Amino acid sequence: MSLIEHVETVSNEARVEVGDEKGGFVVEVDEATGAVQVKGWGFWSVEVASRFGESVKRACRQDRRTRDMVMDLGSLKPMRDEGQDGLAQVIEALPALGIEAVAISTLSQLTKLQILRIAKAHDRAGRVHVVEGRSGSGWAR
Repeated sequence: MSLIEHVETVSNEARVEVGDEKGGFVVEVDEATGAVQVKGWGFWSVEVASRFGESVKRACRQDRRTRDMVMDLGSLKPMRDEGQDGLAQVIEALPALGIEAVAISTLSQLTKLQILRIAKAHDRAGRVHVVEGRSGSGWAR
């Protein structure tokens, strides 16, 4: 698979899409709220997984209002090491990025267990909340 990255800027809102229909992710900042929104799907190749951490961190730095993040990983298959490393990078960077709360949703029990293990190891302040279902957008703090 060749890596496909699409970066689009509409007004002040940037959208980064990496991957293809078999596996990838989209990261964007909601212009109205400043919340970072992430959607992941399929089985991530090494190429796709290796872009995840930096892509999400770059989006968090884009808008100073950003305090919340929603990750819809409902269609994401269990992650190989590179995907888990990318998620760990994001979670470790949350305090420095000013992110106060992250809602992560998933449907796969194995992916959920991976996320919970990563959050337990890297989220010392309790910012990460794993919710059941397709989208973490219904979560409120």
